[in-house]
Amino acid sequence: MRPGASPRRVGARCSPPATWGRTSTSCASRRASRNQGPPSTTGSGRSRPRSPRTDPQSSAVQWRSPSCSGPERSTNAEETPMRDAVAPFNVLMELDKGVLEPTDHTKRRHLSDMHGMYLEEPDEAAGDALVYTVHEIVVPESPDHIQCSTTILQPGRVGREFFMTKGHFHEVRGRSEVYLGLRGEGRLVMATEGGDHAVEHIVPGSVSYVPGGWAHRSVNIGSELLVFFAAYVGDAGHDYATIEDEGLPVLLTDAPDGPRVERNPRYTQR
Repeated sequence: MRPGASPRRVGARCSPPATWGRTSTSCASRRASRNQGPPSTTGSGRSRPRSPRTDPQSSAVQWRSPSCSGPERSTNAEETPMRDAVAPFNVLMELDKGVLEPTDHTKRRHLSDMHGMYLEEPDEAAGDALVYTVHEIVVPESPDHIQCSTTILQPGRVGREFFMTKGHFHEVRGRSEVYLGLRGEGRLVMATEGGDHAVEHIVPGSVSYVPGGWAHRSVNIGSELLVFFAAYVGDAGHDYATIEDEGLPVLLTDAPDGPRVERNPRYTQR
């Protein structure tokens, strides 16, 4: 980028959608409905049917509900084996907290892990505060699988900048990613190696698509937790070093009139 030149802005900022209501079904209730017959209709209410399956030795339909105790395995020898095959499984997520049960792997980033990420150094009075937590669902790191995680980003500031994630490219640059906002209000800052950038809202119900080749960082601009879910191809990997060395073209600051997107004076382009 030429000295003094402003990074290019692509994409349009979306307006935050309304918060969607969320409900959950417990494993206990699903177990209780197992091995029951087809649902009946009484009065004006309708029951939702459970998934049918057909016995290969009979034309009768057998009814079952989703099981928390494990999947039913197929004995079809003609099936094509999948590389790094794993059995299907369920993980429960607290939507407003981002906590997974069971949790396979958890990462925590504190201010000491964010050295060089902010324009100003953190105030010593803040100590080594927790900035964000990532809960991961561990599957093989191969293109046959989808990596999934939740991130819980704390509210806070370092100087004029909001708490944020470190940000990264994918090691396999062409891999894309999807973010689903669950709680709070934030911004998703994205940029290419060529200096193009885009900033989108993260709010409950927002679905953000990060194309391959775009670095991405999340910023909590609110006063409560920012929680979101992410999914990407299993072999994508994470390249944090490029962002640590070069930064992103823009940053989010707390201005009197609200969050402001500003040019990053530390940004250097290859």
